[in-house]
Amino acid sequence: ITIATNAYKRLGHGIHMQTAITQRLLLLAAIIYVDDTDLLHWGRFYGIDDEEFLADAQAATIDWCMLVQATGGAVKPAKSFWYLLSWRFQRGKPVLKQKSEYNSLTLAVPQPNSTPATIPLLDNLHTEKILGVWANPLNDPCVPLTKRKEKGLSWIEKLRRRPLERRDVWLSLTTMEYPKWSYGLSSLYASPSQLDDLMGSIYFQALPQLGFNQHITKEFRTLPSEYQGIGLRQWSIEKLGRDLAMLLRH
Repeated sequence: ITIATNAYKRLGHGIHMQTAITQRLLLLAAIIYVDDTDLLHWGRFYGIDDEEFLADAQAATIDWCMLVQATGGAVKPAKSFWYLLSWRFQRGKPVLKQKSEYNSLTLAVPQPNSTPATIPLLDNLHTEKILGVWANPLNDPCVPLTKRKEKGLSWIEKLRRRPLERRDVWLSLTTMEYPKWSYGLSSLYASPSQLDDLMGSIYFQALPQLGFNQHITKEFRTLPSEYQGIGLRQWSIEKLGRDLAMLLRH
């Protein structure tokens, strides 16, 4: 896949970005996680119309599909979709277009039998699982938060059906559940209060399994054990730490 990605960039595809603080120039052609791939396209110049931009995106998509086929694979239409973020000016202010304004545009992926397959255009508020996390282009956090809550409540329900020793519950929480819940946390555009409310609802249900009263206050739930607290993670702080670490790396 590295060879295919390098060839894709050599063909001139990908986007150029410049970081706001360090002014570092980045070339990003694709984001790949195992066999999931996000191809990124950016208009070649300001003012490019939707049809011309789509033609560029279609050419890049064809090149990528051909490279995948050359390595023995193929892009599956059933697992493929695309978003389009295009703006128009309304009273001098940029406004994101609605899907209905460019619903006639189509994007296709070539297949090994030489027949291109059209893939669906999704609304920018529609949330899908992308690279292992639930996300949408407008960063609406409702569905991603709901999915995280479902994971937490599913874990608690399993503990109720098949109880574990308390030390094993803690082991399960710290070694299995924490990594699941925190995966992709930096990409989640939720407010600190939304994150804390989400985890608070999960912790409330989990506290009896961990050996504590359900109604213990948030401060004691998240206070480190050195200060007589339970030491449960506070997800707004976790996200802040990850965001700062990512910022410092760039």
